[in-house]
Amino acid sequence: MEINTDEIEPVWRYESEENAITEIISLHLIIWQKGLSICGFSGEGLPLEIKTFLFRKDWDTETIEQIFINDPLFAGPEPFTHVWLAEQRNILIPDHFYDVDYSGEWIRKFHFLENDEIIFTGSMTPFLEARIIFPVREKLKALLTQYMEEAKINALSQVALSEAKPENASLIELINLPKVILLSLQHNGKFNLHQVSAYDNTEDIIYNIALILQEKDLNQDEVNIEFSGIAPFWNNILEEIPAYFNQMEIPADTTAVTLNFFKKLYICVS
Repeated sequence: MEINTDEIEPVWRYESEENAITEIISLHLIIWQKGLSICGFSGEGLPLEIKTFLFRKDWDTETIEQIFINDPLFAGPEPFTHVWLAEQRNILIPDHFYDVDYSGEWIRKFHFLENDEIIFTGSMTPFLEARIIFPVREKLKALLTQYMEEAKINALSQVALSEAKPENASLIELINLPKVILLSLQHNGKFNLHQVSAYDNTEDIIYNIALILQEKDLNQDEVNIEFSGIAPFWNNILEEIPAYFNQMEIPADTTAVTLNFFKKLYICVS
């Protein structure tokens, strides 16, 4: 299929200064079913340039490859050190239960896998003694090997599960990727739930949170909500969620939210 490269433009971008690309030392790439985001870092781990792209279809490998070929951030000598993947169809397995020979069977008990998908396994340590497994399309894995063979592939869920809160806290952490949300629930100092899901409207997220609180028998007023992630923040998500959960603070600057998230991403593997 022929791609019109003129139409592949970022839906959001940030540049710390003119020609920031010349100061980039390393790059990180986030890929999810609806899009991808690239961040170039300084030697001190500061985000210098960020671009977010959205796809016309889920896991659009044709568009991904065109971005790899044509975007200037992929053309320089600076290495992509980490690729972060987020996939809805995932399961977390405690380390003491994990068996590599059965991981494919386990995930197929819960999720349908296509013939062209392979199993990715990522470790949550040191933050959680568990593995996450999810499918990756063979074409995507081949593209990553071809264009950034030295990059380490991580599960973005590792970042979502990187900060345990005090034992008396109940917290839902939301990480925004445009059109996809990572949701984690902590209660009494332990992670109780983690999921990745697509959303069209903020109501999809609010309804999901309400179901989780009901299932876990938690009072809405007793659960704090923290929000992070990368721009753009889809369909007024930053304005609408606090209308239902007033214990969530509305970020004043979405660019600052994005920069802080990429700083956290960098620290997680430093």
